[in-house]
Amino acid sequence: MRRDLPSIGEVWRRLGGVDPIRNRVPALWRKTRDRNVSLDDSKGCYFDFVSGTGGGILDLVVQAHGCTRSDAYKWLALEFNLESKDLTPIERKAHGKARQIGRILARDALWWWMARCSDLEDRKREIVQEGSEPFELARVSNELYRLQSLEPVGIVSKFAKHEASDPEECAELVRSGRAWEKACKWAIRKIITKIRREQMKAGHAA
Repeated sequence: MRRDLPSIGEVWRRLGGVDPIRNRVPALWRKTRDRNVSLDDSKGCYFDFVSGTGGGILDLVVQAHGCTRSDAYKWLALEFNLESKDLTPIERKAHGKARQIGRILARDALWWWMARCSDLEDRKREIVQEGSEPFELARVSNELYRLQSLEPVGIVSKFAKHEASDPEECAELVRSGRAWEKACKWAIRKIITKIRREQMKAGHAA
């Protein structure tokens, strides 16, 4: 494994996996608590004892996300801010492509986050006004808190997982977030214009 790249344990945790016990973890891709996957930080590889398969860091991301190797590298590059000097020629090519789409992905992730938080705030208000469903209120409040506590890389990661699991709902949230941001910018321009006009009037009156 090349220096400066994340360890497979770090990648595992960023994927949402639990902390290893004696280098063993339960598979993210199966509904199980059995620790039948081993992680080897020294070699940068994993092995699944149930399926008899394994591989390196990219293979782990492919398995966890159910994506292509190219998409797996895009996720790694964004999640760990990888530099091209640390990479093989094939990875550098993927890295260049990842950088091209990075801004678009980050923008869409932000729109998704804004819309999802707004929806949760609305749902929270509805439950409080109705005075019912305390368990639903707790669930919504917890999800909202977790989203609002995310760092930028966490937002992108959460967005990518939602896009993989429900692309239609995710796309709708992105559209809503984009519209909300557009409306905010329009409102800000209106307010600034109004303030400038009032300042000009005050200047003329003086």
